[in-house]
Amino acid sequence: NSTAIWRWIEKTLAPLMRHGVVLNRSGRVAYFPSGGFIAVYSTHTPTSADGMRNEAFHLAIMDEGARIDEYVFTEVVMPTLADYDGDLIIPSTPNGKNWFFNEYTRGLGDMNEQASFHASSAANPLPNIQKAFVRAKERLPERTFREEWLAEFVEDGAVFRNVRACATATLQSEPIAGHTYLFGMDTAK
Repeated sequence: NSTAIWRWIEKTLAPLMRHGVVLNRSGRVAYFPSGGFIAVYSTHTPTSADGMRNEAFHLAIMDEGARIDEYVFTEVVMPTLADYDGDLIIPSTPNGKNWFFNEYTRGLGDMNEQASFHASSAANPLPNIQKAFVRAKERLPERTFREEWLAEFVEDGAVFRNVRACATATLQSEPIAGHTYLFGMDTAK
């Protein structure tokens, strides 16, 4: 979340205030004597990200990008990088197979313009993370564990997978003896 990121920036840059760095806490912007700045923007909702419009960035970082609306990526962030041919870094845990999955997949191809990397929490050597990893594997639903801890792209959570749709030219008014009938409905779709 943007509050945690701002706290880290503020703590890291506070010692540099005696060298001309100015921290604007209310605006969450750090200004450097060279004219550069670091700013933290909220992308909690697509309209909150609109505060970024008309900016021009050399670098943008969309932390937990898979949870940010695609509109923010395409309509807000990408245009801010055009002036300086800026770079974009999107560190994230997967969140189904959304736009972030598409960008990740694109980066697996020709890595001249875009690159993708993958690391699960199992690869983290810190003892506390290893302990939490084992605990999560024991307690979490498989889908959640695979996505959050193994950093795997899993389906969007749909219950109905590999279901064959059957159609018939005639409608039966009564069930046929000996046949089994199943009905499934995904009300979210």
